[in-house]
Amino acid sequence: MSQAGSRLHLLVVSTVSYMPQALTALRSARHNGRYAGTFLFVADATPSSLATIRDALVAEPGLRVFGPHELTNGRDAFLRVFNYYNAFEVANVAKYVGVSQVLSQLRDGDVCIYADADTFFISDLGNAIAEMGSRGILLTPHQFSPSDDGHEHEYLLNGWLNSGFSAFVRGDPGARLALDWLTDRVGKRGYLATQYGMSGDQPWLSACPYLFPDDCFVSHNAGLNVAYWNIGERHLERTGSAVLANGVPLLFLHFSGFKPEDRGKLSVHAEMEVGVGTVLSELCDLYRAELAAAGADIAKIGQLEVIRSAQTSLTQRLLLGEIHNDINLAATTAKSGPFTRIGRRIDFYLNKALN
Repeated sequence: MSQAGSRLHLLVVSTVSYMPQALTALRSARHNGRYAGTFLFVADATPSSLATIRDALVAEPGLRVFGPHELTNGRDAFLRVFNYYNAFEVANVAKYVGVSQVLSQLRDGDVCIYADADTFFISDLGNAIAEMGSRGILLTPHQFSPSDDGHEHEYLLNGWLNSGFSAFVRGDPGARLALDWLTDRVGKRGYLATQYGMSGDQPWLSACPYLFPDDCFVSHNAGLNVAYWNIGERHLERTGSAVLANGVPLLFLHFSGFKPEDRGKLSVHAEMEVGVGTVLSELCDLYRAELAAAGADIAKIGQLEVIRSAQTSLTQRLLLGEIHNDINLAATTAKSGPFTRIGRRIDFYLNKALN
């Protein structure tokens, strides 16, 4: 089935603390695009906190807000990850759980677009989504061509595809299989622990074009997912009221690691200055202003209760994950003996008791 003319739905996943960014993403999307529906999954909201958030966002047209306790499939499995994942790792699982929840409410052929909360939309995504053709999944790479070994080493560790933006088609069998596979793998082996060969969800997502080759479309549209990691290969220029990236419409900026108070810097994750008077500087100022407005609009939310993620050390969290999922994270291909497994668990409970 071709995605040209399909109904587009947008999902943003956020934690309670990231609500200003999420609201900015949703508002910029609605202002610059046409969506049949917009959704917000507040991944760590308790039922009472979710009610307060809904009241605060009641004026946002057509926005549907949901939380973990309202998941119709996989609710218990998702809530379980809070026992052994930190907040970042929980948010990675929430992407695929949230997409599955939204797809369950759509009709066949509809597209669920996922975007990180720190996304700022500039133009309509319709043409870029149509480039999927008959594929059921759209993904974007961190870069289009070789750059330098330092950046590329990061991708070896963290994945060649960026998981902050994707699209999945309702009714596509391959998309359904890939989502189920990602939810399972990221839900059990999605730690931020490169020393154990894990780095959240991106290495798993980067495998999808190989495991689901007939279903994945890796977009090389230069207007998609412009961020600190690829700004060097995306030339931004203004032509009248339009902003172009490498000569095509800039669709959105991904402000990963952006700190509004740190003027002149694009991200805390990179030593990259934003030149005064540049198109990028103009867009950063616009995003900064929209963030401030969103923050003021939801200031009444205050400090809300959240579902607490795991706060212990990585070693302890790994052991908790092994217990909850009955897996061995220390050795992926060879099973350790029973005495080794018992010993590790005894060490865990002794450390917990002592600390």
